[in-house]
Amino acid sequence: MKLVTRLFASIGLLVAAAVAGSIIAADVLLRRHLEQEIATELEREARLVAAFAPVDSTKWPEFAALAGARLGRRVTLIDPDGHVRGDTEFDRASLARLQNHRDRPEVRAALDSASQGIPQDLETFALVTVHPDHVSRAILTLVNGIIAVGSDPQSVISQFNAGAGAGLEVNWRQFGSSQTGHPLVWLFSHSKQPLRVNVEPW
Repeated sequence: MKLVTRLFASIGLLVAAAVAGSIIAADVLLRRHLEQEIATELEREARLVAAFAPVDSTKWPEFAALAGARLGRRVTLIDPDGHVRGDTEFDRASLARLQNHRDRPEVRAALDSASQGIPQDLETFALVTVHPDHVSRAILTLVNGIIAVGSDPQSVISQFNAGAGAGLEVNWRQFGSSQTGHPLVWLFSHSKQPLRVNVEPW
């Protein structure tokens, strides 16, 4: 084979390799860009669903079906303990038979990322809610006191225990029936039992 022929053959092989490499690189970059766009869109839609989800989880089955129909996607709503409370592919009666999702890798990753996004060095903050058991456990573990307002403070303590995974126990006999309806204040980081307080108008 002549030198010129060999030279052209070598150049041709180099050009072909370069073109093939460029195609592969472009495909990888395009794929990564597309995956990032899809992930960003899904996160945006998930935040939108979370913002409009009813506080009452008993309404989640119907809300999941509505959100899924509007978005054209499967929507699954899971409580902090991993129980499926709503899913576009299952009716209300079927939800109780679904497997707990808490140990699924994607669920654990979501819970871990939520925990990492919460500042752990907060000196002071106040959290106002009528459903403590619907608040993220990562947030509730930062709480060191409760002010329970309403006719059933015992329910508030129970909901907080369920949401935070805590074991706060109250000696309700010390208050008596006459104290029903009075606000309860408990800085459980400093006191073993809560206090009842009287609220007087200014």
